Amino acid sequence: LVNKRISDAVAPYKDNNYCIGYFVDNELSWDGIWRGALNAELEQPAKKALISMFEKKYSSIENLNQAWNTNFSDWNEIKLPEKENEHIIEDKKTYVTQFAEKYFSTIANAIKTHAPNQLYMGCRFAGFPDEEIWKTANKYADVVSTNIYRRDVPSTHPRYRITEKPIIIGEFHFGATDRGMFHPGLIHCENQKERAKQYEKYVESVATNPLFVGCHWFQWCDQPITGRFFDGENYNIGLVDVTNKPYKELTDTATKINRKAFKIRWELCTK
Repeated sequence: LVNKRISDAVAPYKDNNYCIGYFVDNELSWDGIWRGALNAELEQPAKKALISMFEKKYSSIENLNQAWNTNFSDWNEIKLPEKENEHIIEDKKTYVTQFAEKYFSTIANAIKTHAPNQLYMGCRFAGFPDEEIWKTANKYADVVSTNIYRRDVPSTHPRYRITEKPIIIGEFHFGATDRGMFHPGLIHCENQKERAKQYEKYVESVATNPLFVGCHWFQWCDQPITGRFFDGENYNIGLVDVTNKPYKELTDTATKINRKAFKIRWELCTK
């Protein structure tokens, strides 16, 4: 199924010299993998893989109960415990790592099969996930993507220590409510002038961090004031409003800093 979906998705672009690669998925809920697998129905493949892992490690439900301080009667009864101890935390890390290995390797292999001349650009994390997930993404993706909604990119982060691939930001934005919109989005600004200043600060923080290779603004146009059709979002996050009129403060500043970005990076690399 994954191979078919990726084959169909890349078919129109795999010979396009202007397409350098593909994001696959967006802001998946990695925090819920362990909980979801534990609480899933028995026929769910993730639950089957989890029970198989327990059987190999503990050999009997009694051994698992002793390690977890639980009293399950058989493997099929295992649910998320109310309290975690060191054994549960270790098992959680092991399972999530196995899940990530399967996920990233499957997609990486499909991209290499169906679009061998283009890049697998990761899954657009929401921020920085747990260490084992980030490490696995670095193992299989050509570029690791993450959406970072802050006023700038952090100059230091624990994940940077285990980063082996270039990082690209899939989403960032700033918004205000001074031009008729009711919601400023995820990162609030006082007005359009401040939006422009924050954009410049953010892009400079990316350009001066050698681990990053770029950042994508989200999005081109403001969302409808009545709300996005599937969830009601109505943010002032566009470079233009819904009538296609540019926010001049923002677009002028974006033009200026975007032209400087390569120079900033070049100077950083040639110091």
